[in-house]
Amino acid sequence: MSYLLPLTSEHRVSVRSLENIYAAHGHREEFVGDVFRLFDLLDHENLWQPLWLLKACARDNRLSEDRVAQLVGHLDGFTHWISRLTLCQLLAQTGCPAALRDDVYPVLADCFSDRRVIIRAWALSALIRFDEPRFQKPVATMLRSAQKDPNKSMQARLRKLVPAKRKAAHTRSASRNS
Repeated sequence: MSYLLPLTSEHRVSVRSLENIYAAHGHREEFVGDVFRLFDLLDHENLWQPLWLLKACARDNRLSEDRVAQLVGHLDGFTHWISRLTLCQLLAQTGCPAALRDDVYPVLADCFSDRRVIIRAWALSALIRFDEPRFQKPVATMLRSAQKDPNKSMQARLRKLVPAKRKAAHTRSASRNS
């Protein structure tokens, strides 16, 4: 783990630097655990960096559901806007374990009310996968609100979300009918 702290503790770590860190060290068996240890060592404004590294692990199918669940224990630290954005992107990618959705929903709902459109768009991307009945109405309300949002980044995200949501609903319906 000592190899990660000096690489991520600088105030200005770029995404390019994180890409290089992941390329150089992401293959290590202990990498995900080492990244999680950074949450206890970095300032709140830098927590987006280990989140970004975890998002890269998730992209490569190296982030288990147990690790996503472990991430929920750190939600209070994700106050910086880049951390919130990265968290939303990560959860849109991995999904949120059903057992943790009651804990995660308020954070994502708060992200959906952020003044930054990109955070709102990615929060909705994560929330759209919350398909339990207790979340359907509030998520549908957020979706309708987002559809009225004239910002191009929101509309671009919606173009990706709505077909995916229809496909998932069709798959669920087909599996119920079989």
